[in-house]
Amino acid sequence: MLKFLRKQQRLLFIIVSIFVITSFCFFGTYSTIRSTDVSEDKLIGIAIDGSKIWSREVHRMSTFILTDQNDLLLLEKGILPNGLNDGVLKKDFLTQKWALPLVMAYREDLKEEMVSRIEKIQRFVPYRHPTAPFISLEALWGHFNPKLLSTFNRLKEMEGDLTDKTSETFIDLYLEQSTLHPEMLRRILFQQESQFSWVEKDMNLYHVDLSLGGLHNAEEWFGRDFIELISLWIINTSKIAKEKGITVSSEEAKADLLKNAASSYEILSQNKVLEVSSPLVLYKELLRSLKMTEREAIETWKNVMQCRRLLQNVGEIPLLDLLTFKEINSFAEEKVEVDLYELPKELQAKNFREMLKIETYFETIYDRPATLLSLTSTIPNIKEIEISAPSLIVRPFVVEMAEVDSQSIGLKIGLKELWEWQAMEAHFNMLKAEFPTIAASQEQEGRLEILDGFDRITRKKIDDFSRKVIVKTHPEWIREVLDTSPLKEVQFSLRIEGGQLPFKGVENQEEFAALLLGEKGDALDCFTFDGEHYYRVKVKERPSQKQVLSLQEALQDGTLDELLDKKLEANYPEIRKKTPSLFKQEDGAWKPFEEVKDLISTQSYAPLLKSIEQEVGHPSLNGLDTYARFHFLGALKEAKNEIEKNQDIGGWNLEKRRVTFSRKSIQDEKDKLAFSLPVDNWSSVICAEKGYPSFLYVCSKSKGESFPPDLILRGQELLSQEAQMTYIKELTEEMKKKEAISLSHKMNP
Repeated sequence: MLKFLRKQQRLLFIIVSIFVITSFCFFGTYSTIRSTDVSEDKLIGIAIDGSKIWSREVHRMSTFILTDQNDLLLLEKGILPNGLNDGVLKKDFLTQKWALPLVMAYREDLKEEMVSRIEKIQRFVPYRHPTAPFISLEALWGHFNPKLLSTFNRLKEMEGDLTDKTSETFIDLYLEQSTLHPEMLRRILFQQESQFSWVEKDMNLYHVDLSLGGLHNAEEWFGRDFIELISLWIINTSKIAKEKGITVSSEEAKADLLKNAASSYEILSQNKVLEVSSPLVLYKELLRSLKMTEREAIETWKNVMQCRRLLQNVGEIPLLDLLTFKEINSFAEEKVEVDLYELPKELQAKNFREMLKIETYFETIYDRPATLLSLTSTIPNIKEIEISAPSLIVRPFVVEMAEVDSQSIGLKIGLKELWEWQAMEAHFNMLKAEFPTIAASQEQEGRLEILDGFDRITRKKIDDFSRKVIVKTHPEWIREVLDTSPLKEVQFSLRIEGGQLPFKGVENQEEFAALLLGEKGDALDCFTFDGEHYYRVKVKERPSQKQVLSLQEALQDGTLDELLDKKLEANYPEIRKKTPSLFKQEDGAWKPFEEVKDLISTQSYAPLLKSIEQEVGHPSLNGLDTYARFHFLGALKEAKNEIEKNQDIGGWNLEKRRVTFSRKSIQDEKDKLAFSLPVDNWSSVICAEKGYPSFLYVCSKSKGESFPPDLILRGQELLSQEAQMTYIKELTEEMKKKEAISLSHKMNP
């Protein structure tokens, strides 16, 4: 057989060549001929102006806008991007968010394709080096484009649905990822990998796809339906532009295409990715790549230009001249400087209960009516308060202290020393007295075995007790630790009743006060009240006399809660006599105090609530907590009249601060009132919808500064964008109403 093949090899070669060449010539030419015939041109819908839309027109538009002159990544795959397109999809519909109203209007048509891509991005795990996790795609994103990383993380946290927020974030992510070329990122990762000798080379890095989500172009990101929707919208909008007299000639469209070709030629030449002799040669090559005649490309681009000009004209409608902007700015930037008089923070009760606590404090401390704010002029009678409310009387101290506890000192005792101590008969008897569960033993060598027989928790308790007793017998250990411990300054107050101290184990405050006020300094060198916590104290400041606890401290530490409840509980027997039915249970017994505490509060302080209602001018307020806001309204009115008369805050317990309001940041009634008043005038007491009553004095006013030109341009740009978005929404709604857009795969055959 082999001999026959060797003998006839020339003949076989000729026969094979004839078949190969013939098939190549026929089938290759046939496929080329067929490729020029895109498809049968079909009617796919009626445009918004009543004209017909054909499939080839939509196909050409979709092909034309799919890629643009900046899609250089496609060249690496052997695909020539459309350099005749200056970026209508990316620059107009995505960057300016023109596409968002379209996506929301045709959400159901786009949902299947776009949601699948959003979910693909959410599942995407960026590349991370297996042996050096700091070499990663996310690290490069964070360094070169932090917004890309934050947008990616934000999209991952969103629900996989086509909402307006999700769509906008998805579009932002597409735009951000397009700023970083995957191959550039690959080269940087290789460079980072080579910088560390201990990092093993990752062979997967040579071929892993570094594109976000494995998506490479607009169609892969958004889907064919999205591209077709944009194409149909451009075609329809172009027809509206014609109706409004906005037309683009063929010569103008061709000139714009040649300009785009020249721009693409510069980009390609700078990046050295394609050898082309001139812009005109590139222009013809791009037409061949698009499989369009020059006439078809011009007609397609005319639609784009007419669409753009229509929206450009809409955006120019709201633009204002420089003078108008200056007038607006002068008004918006107007400022007024005032002296604002407000209640101190501690008098701004947050709720009804806190209002009653403040009222209780004033009733206990001052003889004058509780609603007056002129508190600094009244000196409290310390002796009377000490009898009626001893928990409000304090003696403030400033000391330097060092602290140590016996447990921490006992840790220096070794196990051998501890066990020897526990095994001694006297000490073992002491343990048996403290822990009755320890069985008696007559033999010394069996005592430790008895202790070892207990569970871990019990044994730890026995050991801790043993260490504590040992430490007591060695006061020199305690002094040694205190000698080396730094002193820290502490401010605190001692009371006859209540309050908390920064000293653990101190329960009798009177005894502790006697120690601090004593003349013997040695007594403070090392002392303890519970045999566990030891202190060294140096008194820096002793009180010259007893003082009244401040309102802020009394509110914070619960003192006023106890005083208020004590008062309400004392009032309960008398109050329930007036309306027994409100306070009795079904069995006839009186309801517990805690159950009716709020009801007792309203009846105990009924005169106060009525006076607040009279000041506000309403027979009843909305909820008990509302009364707290207007607690000092009457007193504030009195204070305002006195301060306005004397031009001085005097002894009123109010906060005065200089505030500047800007007209562009007006928030509430006092801001508005400040601008309405002339300079050197007082306002009335302001009762804002939220917040607490206040009043103000207008010091000065100033006009706004000149408006910077760059801000004028920015303002014009924002107004233009808003006008365009509004028009796009209205136009899209009209198209949908007239069924001017029908995606081809959704139509019935």
